[in-house]
Amino acid sequence: MIKRFKERTKHLEDKISECNDISILDNITESIFDLESLEQVLNFFK
Repeated sequence: MIKRFKERTKHLEDKISECNDISILDNITESIFDLESLEQVLNFFK
């Protein structure tokens, strides 16, 4: 499952690494680290 996740998100990782705009990176960080969503995902995999 982790391998599939990495394969599916590779293009996003590439786009993020190419980004130079700090405001976009801040928004990405806020989206990624939404604790409520993270908790839901982690509970899904229990």
